[in-house]
Amino acid sequence: GDLRCAERHFADALAAGADINTITMNALLDAAAKSGNATAAEYWYDFCRNRGIEHDVMTFTSLIQATGKAAMAARRPSARAGAAGPSAKEWFFEALDAGLRPDVVMLTALVNAESAVGRYYPEEWMDMASKYRIKLTGVAYSALVSAAAR
Repeated sequence: GDLRCAERHFADALAAGADINTITMNALLDAAAKSGNATAAEYWYDFCRNRGIEHDVMTFTSLIQATGKAAMAARRPSARAGAAGPSAKEWFFEALDAGLRPDVVMLTALVNAESAVGRYYPEEWMDMASKYRIKLTGVAYSALVSAAAR
C-alpha cells in the first residue's frame, strides 16, 4: 500500500473538516499494514483514539497485520521490527480488553504475525478459536500449515 499517499488524503480530509470515523481510520491503518509500517499504524491508531474515534475488529486486525509484516521484513525474532510498541499478540489481547470478539480474519492475522517471528503455538491458537467460537476457514488452516513450515 502507498502509505504516504493515504496519509496525504487523510490530512486533506482533516483540513477539510470531513467526518473522520472508524471506516476512515481503518482505511489508513490498512495502508500502514500493507506497507508493513507498524510504527505508523500505532501512531494513527493513537491519533484517532485520542480524538474519540471508535475502533473495531478490523482496526486491531490491521494493527496485527502491520506488526507481522514489519517483523517479517526485518527477518529477526523481535516483537516489532526495531520499535518498542505492542506485539501482534498484545494487540490481539487489547482488542479483547476493549470488549471486541475476534473473528477468523483477526486470528489468521495473529497466526501469520506470530509465526513470522518464530512463534509457533498451534494449541493456543486452536484454543482461541474454540474459546471465541471462531469457525476456521481454508485460509486460516493454510496459515496454520504455513506457520508449521516456518
